[in-house]
Amino acid sequence: MIPHISGPSRRPPFCTATVLIITISWSHVPRVRALLAPVRDLLPTIDTKSQGRLDSPLHLTAYLLNPFYFYKDQTIQNDSSIMEAVIECVERFYPEDVDAQDYVINKELLMYKNKVGMFGKIVAVKGCEANNDNYDPGKVWLF
Repeated sequence: MIPHISGPSRRPPFCTATVLIITISWSHVPRVRALLAPVRDLLPTIDTKSQGRLDSPLHLTAYLLNPFYFYKDQTIQNDSSIMEAVIECVERFYPEDVDAQDYVINKELLMYKNKVGMFGKIVAVKGCEANNDNYDPGKVWLF
């Protein structure tokens, strides 16, 4: 129970409670660290096992082609691993069609990067202005 303080130096009860909570919290830090040690030791294993899952060519291509990320930070196109992933993804999608690969990489991707054609429509450009958590790139294509 928190003691009631009266008189001219009276502090609101929440101040006393806050000091009490901070004191209790700091006294338990060594115990909490000991309890979390196994989790801390697992993090490198989790990092190792997750490699190659979200950084596959398909995921990196989706990252580049997501207007929320690309138009907010166009320097991602300068990342060689992302561009290599895009090329690999296009090669897998059109395995025997070099002309289609060339068209997607050298024509359509440039149109996207430079906001040409449908990517340059006023509604598409306006949709890319507000890059926040409510941004929905699919709204551009709804009629």
